[in-house]
Amino acid sequence: LSSDINDFKNSTYRVFSYLSSEGMKQTTEMNAGTPFMIPACPEPGTQPPQLGHGYHVAAPLLNGGWYFLGEVGKIVSASTVRVKSVASDAATLTLQMEGVSNEVVQIGFIKPSSTSTSFFSCPTPTCSLKSCPVTIACSLSQCSCK
Repeated sequence: LSSDINDFKNSTYRVFSYLSSEGMKQTTEMNAGTPFMIPACPEPGTQPPQLGHGYHVAAPLLNGGWYFLGEVGKIVSASTVRVKSVASDAATLTLQMEGVSNEVVQIGFIKPSSTSTSFFSCPTPTCSLKSCPVTIACSLSQCSCK
C-alpha cells in the first residue's frame, strides 16, 4: 500500500536474519537512507554446496527504542492471531500473546540502545480454552511471564 511506503520513509527498522548463524545475534539497521541489501545466493557449483535462500524479518522501531522481532522459528513471526498487542516505553516491552495450553512461546527482541538480539521463552498457562493468553513483560534487565 502507498501508506506503508510513506510510513517506511520516516521509519527505522532492524533486520534480523533467521537462517544465519550470525543473524541470531546481530541485526542490521534499515531505513529510507540505509536500505537492506539482500545477500546474493551462492553461484552454482559453489563447493561445498550451499542453500541459496534466506529469511529476514524487518522489525520497526517501537516507542522507547525497542524492536520486537516476533516469535523465533515461525514463518509469520508476529501473527495477529498470536500477538494481540505490543506496548513499549523507555523501560519496558509488554506483549499480550495467545497460544495453546502449555505451549512454550519464544520471542526475540532488541533492547533500547542495543543492536544485539535477546530471546525469552515463556510457557502459556494450562487452560481449557482453544487459545490461552499470556503476558510477557521485559525490562532492561529481565523478562517475566504472567
